[in-house]
Amino acid sequence: MVNKNSKIKINQFGFTLVEMALVILISGFIMIAAAESLKLYTINLKHEKTLEHLKISQSAINEFYGLKGRYPCPADPTLPPTNSNYGIELCRSNADLTNNTDNCNGTPPNLFCPTPGNIFSRDGDQNGQPDIIMIGIVPFRTLYENVKYTPYSENYRLDSYSTYLSYAVTEHMTNRFVHDVFNPANPNTGGIRIEDENNISLTTPPDSAHYTIYSHGENRKGGYSSAGVMIDNCLVSLIPGTPPAAAAPGPAPAGSGIDDEIENCDNNDAIFRKGIRSIANNDEYNDDILFFKANGASSLWKTSLANSNNIYNTNLGNVGVDTINPSHKLHVAGDLSAQTSTVATRYCDGIGTTNCLLPAAIAGSGSAQTESNGTQDRCPPNEVAYAIHENKIVCRRLNWTLNAQDCPSGEYLVGISNTGNIECALP
Repeated sequence: MVNKNSKIKINQFGFTLVEMALVILISGFIMIAAAESLKLYTINLKHEKTLEHLKISQSAINEFYGLKGRYPCPADPTLPPTNSNYGIELCRSNADLTNNTDNCNGTPPNLFCPTPGNIFSRDGDQNGQPDIIMIGIVPFRTLYENVKYTPYSENYRLDSYSTYLSYAVTEHMTNRFVHDVFNPANPNTGGIRIEDENNISLTTPPDSAHYTIYSHGENRKGGYSSAGVMIDNCLVSLIPGTPPAAAAPGPAPAGSGIDDEIENCDNNDAIFRKGIRSIANNDEYNDDILFFKANGASSLWKTSLANSNNIYNTNLGNVGVDTINPSHKLHVAGDLSAQTSTVATRYCDGIGTTNCLLPAAIAGSGSAQTESNGTQDRCPPNEVAYAIHENKIVCRRLNWTLNAQDCPSGEYLVGISNTGNIECALP
């Protein structure tokens, strides 16, 4: 037997160093892109969560106003959860409000009652003095215990950066001793200024916002943590009168400043900034998110172009008074009174527009039905109108003679009825 050795050639393939370098380089680019995408996703997710908490909180505050006729006062952000006033609105006493309506003489300066010299608010209640603006955090427990229809919980007290939502409100609109659901706070008396990055007021009239709620954003400057500790004083002191402490201006280079954010965390005036959101690393940085409530200019009423002294209603449907289902252009569910005169082309019953009375039958030259069933523009001689029938004045002849009649003492003759009797009245 002959043994033959057979050789089997096996080709082995692998990556060269260049190829390995390319793979690593491409993988690095993919990982960088993925990491950046994940970072943006996380930023957007937190932003959306903060927006949700602001919207729910604003809805709860608005519902509180609808139920109570006033807005809640802010809560103290420094209280721990063990404190009985934790998350509860902190309002001034009735005596303090009465004796110090537009100043804090009866209450030491604090988060809820800035010093009188640093208010800069509108005189919304028109009593000659700028109005007090209360500043604190959203009173989450007060809202949770009082609202019924908003799905509010204490989880909404924080933004997605674990910072309390701040809350500022015109004080006289929170007065529980004056306002209730039957006598609500006047919605035209807000005193807070909300301005954009160009220092322009965002409300009409200016400086008339009722309240504002806001998140201090990613850098959390001016906000309070859930432990009741102020995170950063935003270059100024939170409590008026306390010297400001040195602090870094945020993510921007030292000394660049972040003016937009300062207005939302100085807490020494009634000015708040709703500027363009930017997280760029420069002096335009503004990560705050701010909501506010104010009465806007209504498009329901317009000034007439023909006469600027006249206004008109732009509603395309019907308008109801004391009825939620008006069936006519103006539907009054009750008595309609006019001091001088009522002008109309016809008067109809409540059934439709076919059974109507022409105003001329009462006050103009409408046709008259004579006693002989003829018609003419007015009652003929020797006949008087005594009724209205089918849009016509019904006339009849004078078949009576006047007897001697005298008015009672102190009264005067004011007319003669169609029955031939005199009518008298006191002067």
